[in-house]
Amino acid sequence: MKKDIKTPLLKVENLSVDWEGEPVLSNTSFSVYPGERVCIFGRSGVGKSTLLHAIAGLNKPSSGRVLLAGCEDKNGTTSLHSAYPSPARLQFLHDAAAHQIHNSAHSSGGARSCVETSAGYCDITGEAGFISYMFQSDLLFDQKTVLQNCSLPLIIEGTPRKEAEQRVQESLATFGLAEVADSYPQELSGGMRQRAALLRTSLMGNKVVLMDEPFSALDAFTKADLQQFFLQKAQELELTILFVSHDLAEAEAFGTRALVLVGNPQAGVSSNIIADTYPEKLVSYLN
Repeated sequence: MKKDIKTPLLKVENLSVDWEGEPVLSNTSFSVYPGERVCIFGRSGVGKSTLLHAIAGLNKPSSGRVLLAGCEDKNGTTSLHSAYPSPARLQFLHDAAAHQIHNSAHSSGGARSCVETSAGYCDITGEAGFISYMFQSDLLFDQKTVLQNCSLPLIIEGTPRKEAEQRVQESLATFGLAEVADSYPQELSGGMRQRAALLRTSLMGNKVVLMDEPFSALDAFTKADLQQFFLQKAQELELTILFVSHDLAEAEAFGTRALVLVGNPQAGVSSNIIADTYPEKLVSYLN
């Protein structure tokens, strides 16, 4: 598939992932370009979430690497991603991946480094925090208000609580959340919870966002409205998005490009990407 932009923002090179000694992904390679919304498309159980976890650094691949553009080098290349993530953010991400999020406070504990490559890319293989991750569940803290939930990314990076909440207050209206700032997650609709989750994700400051079927739990009407809202915010915030789906309509509505992942890890057949195409052409891969 021809790209209009020549310099990738994210590069996945020969990535292989094993689970309990069995291969799940094998020699998977692709690039993601600034501003794209790339769908990882495939059947349930093919390893889509496993691939996202490896890219996010939440599990370490058996081989291959993940490269992120913008690592500051000797020539002073400007960084395209956020400041190196604190251990508190890393723990938050790992807990979220394992569904072990607790209603506890997080605090900053220093900086994290990555390995610089000679081509102006940062090798983030197995290192969490450089790429934002929006999980299938919104993972909002039940005992915290919308304002408090959305302030967490700033607080765990060391921003004083009052300053963090003031910054979030300035963003709530643009996400349609101003009137529910003091509400708790259980008081919100599914769509409003996902808006809050998106705001929290955007405040992590990363330009690349991974999304694991964020619309799957919503009804058709809410899903359509939220997809349009996410598209608008992605463009406003200049986000590059990599999301997983097995829903053809979702891939067409939200994606600009699609990568088809095929395999059967449960039967010992590792998965790989067999096509790089446009979402509207995915129907030919459904048989």
